Amino acid sequence: MLGAIAHRGPDAQGVHVEARLAMGTRRLAIVDLIGGRQPLYSEDGSICAVYNGEIYNHEELRAPLVRGGHRLASDTDGEILPHLYEERGIDLVDELNGMFAFALWDARAGRLHLARDRFGVKPLYYAWDGRTLAFSSEVRALLEAGRVRASLDVDACLELLTFQNILSDQSLFRGVSLLPAGSVLTLDAGGLSLRSYWDPLPRHERTGDLDELSGRIGECFSRAVERQLMSDVELASYLSGGLDTGAVTAEARRRLPRLTTFSTGFDVSGAVGMEAGFDELADAAALAGHLDTHHHELVLDSQDMEMVLPRLVRHLEEPRMSFSYPNYLTAGVASRWVKVVLSGVGGDELFGGYPWRYALADGRPDFDERYFSYWERLLPASELASALRPGLVSESDLARPRAVFDAVRAPAGDLPELDRILYTESKTFLHGLLVIEDKLSMAHSLESRVPFLDNDLVDLMLTIPAESKLYGRRSKELFRRAMVGVLPEEVVSRPKTGFTPPQATWFKRDQMGYVRATLLSEQACDHGLLEPDYVRRIIDEHEQGTADRRLLLWTLLGLEWWQRIFLDGEHVT
Repeated sequence: MLGAIAHRGPDAQGVHVEARLAMGTRRLAIVDLIGGRQPLYSEDGSICAVYNGEIYNHEELRAPLVRGGHRLASDTDGEILPHLYEERGIDLVDELNGMFAFALWDARAGRLHLARDRFGVKPLYYAWDGRTLAFSSEVRALLEAGRVRASLDVDACLELLTFQNILSDQSLFRGVSLLPAGSVLTLDAGGLSLRSYWDPLPRHERTGDLDELSGRIGECFSRAVERQLMSDVELASYLSGGLDTGAVTAEARRRLPRLTTFSTGFDVSGAVGMEAGFDELADAAALAGHLDTHHHELVLDSQDMEMVLPRLVRHLEEPRMSFSYPNYLTAGVASRWVKVVLSGVGGDELFGGYPWRYALADGRPDFDERYFSYWERLLPASELASALRPGLVSESDLARPRAVFDAVRAPAGDLPELDRILYTESKTFLHGLLVIEDKLSMAHSLESRVPFLDNDLVDLMLTIPAESKLYGRRSKELFRRAMVGVLPEEVVSRPKTGFTPPQATWFKRDQMGYVRATLLSEQACDHGLLEPDYVRRIIDEHEQGTADRRLLLWTLLGLEWWQRIFLDGEHVT
């Protein structure tokens, strides 16, 4: 199992084995390079933990433990876990400000806890057969252990084909679940139990002067970035030229004598419409010059997807979300220089960065229906029925995606529409982004940190109504005001441009031969997922320009490679 995830921690490994339990860990050494070995133990050895992530407030949690007589074996951040457990039990998760997934064994009580951070920045998968619990940061370790056999979970696949994401805790692998964000799983003599310890539900308390609010936000954001600079190795930052990565980079650069930045752009020659403006390299270079960073650029063209897609799917394990191969390639470049990179993920969901989505919050009585239809990014239930092979339709509940969607949104049911939108995005879209952010950075032994999801900053923002965050229905209005004087005016006022290649153009032009050869191959037909005539039709629609099917084509390519790698055993280097 440890060999299967060696890329997540190439610096060291450790194991703990006893009669009923075996736990292991791979280490990417970032804090306390010499002393921070795992597993982590209490003084008497009865509490043992293995851990992935960073606890940014570990110093302030360490001090009272030491005053109380605890003897900590190292200065690494995870060292506090077994000792804090002795004081607080598993409620220790409420004290942690960071990104983490850990397993903690209490030998005296015969109890095992698995826990994941509030937003699920760090993944944790598990399989339970009623007798044995197996868990890991990635599914491949569970497969390697022989505890599960790779087979497709049809329910999760329906979610993916509906939302381009999996909203439930199921994975594409039957029998494997992803521990929900902000949750603790416990196994003891009483059996297996799961509880949520945190939810990003707004609790409106603050209204009033926007300048006062933006000032508090700016101060809180600055402290959040400073906290996440905790490292005994050099850090870098992604820099797109936009507001979020620009803000993170600016605050980091104020505190570091040297900061390396990385930008990725796209060959947009031949692209039309919105896609002609998808390359941000010039904006990023200008901002890097303004902030005086050591800047590097990567330019991708239409040939890169075909080269990298199998490796991407192998590492991602669940080909959810949109075109993520630029993330994978960018992380690969960054990993040549550093072990840690700062990311802007989370800023859009926290401050309201998707203005085209918020137009749905118009007070009309059919809001819920229209909002669900918006998130049917790929195939609505009616189209699924005709797209899937008959055998798959017969074993599928086509109403399930809507039921899952409604269940996720239920806690926010009494909130104003805008707040319901932001809550839903933080529980679904953001979680999917975080899964790919972790998997595709750790594929290169690179840790990606997300300052926007700092506890204090998030807690502050949850007290502010969405109408204030989007004052005048301008995306991120409060955060834009907070960044005045921190970033140049042209960056503060720049509209959002997503980090995505001109995929509609590339699919029509240079990549169409690859799309047809892959999705209409004999191997793809043998997999029996979608009707070949349906696949042929959506390819024709995209090539002829009668419909934009780029998102669906991307997901089908990912699913095809998922089946080749995990079901057929095709080797990918």
